[in-house]
Amino acid sequence: MEKITCSNCHSIYELTYINVPIRDKDSIFCKVCNVELFSWNESAMYSAKLIETRQEEKPSEEEE
Repeated sequence: MEKITCSNCHSIYELTYINVPIRDKDSIFCKVCNVELFSWNESAMYSAKLIETRQEEKPSEEEE
């Protein structure tokens, strides 16, 4: 198991994989901001579980 962090929103994922007898080519995208987290082209299949959301809150607008 490996932890990966989204380069855009900094959410943290737990990356796991299984070996398969055929080559698999795919990508995993962030569930928070939809940026590509990880891609592969090998005899393995990967999955990512969101374990922590770190998306920064937008500043609140000041009322006049």
